[in-house]
Amino acid sequence: MITAKQIMCKRSRIKSGSTGRNFVFKMMSTNCPGLPVVNDDGEVIGVVTANDILHAIKEGKKIDSIVVDDIMSSPVTIDPDTPLDRIVELMVSENLTIIPVVKGKKLVGIVGKMEVIDASLEPELYSV
Repeated sequence: MITAKQIMCKRSRIKSGSTGRNFVFKMMSTNCPGLPVVNDDGEVIGVVTANDILHAIKEGKKIDSIVVDDIMSSPVTIDPDTPLDRIVELMVSENLTIIPVVKGKKLVGIVGKMEVIDASLEPELYSV
């Protein structure tokens, strides 16, 4: 059974209080369509996606005046041992781009749509 800990990315997050510009640079450098927003303790407090930035720009906001805390959505999180089929179910039912993976309250990684699709196409790569 494939789980979140086998397919998650560990490098992606953005700090609370960051600007839209910081988010865009981080999103582009990590090649992730969205990022979890974390507080100073590393706890997930929200999620920001490229669509959130686009909506803010459409509303007339300048990229440097956008603060991620103002446009983030409430996070749906999963445990590292969450099975792939449950991740797929959550992504589809909640229309999620990414799901933060937490242990306790701390962010340990994220699972995005591409990781899920890859694991579904080539499950033998993730077999233990």
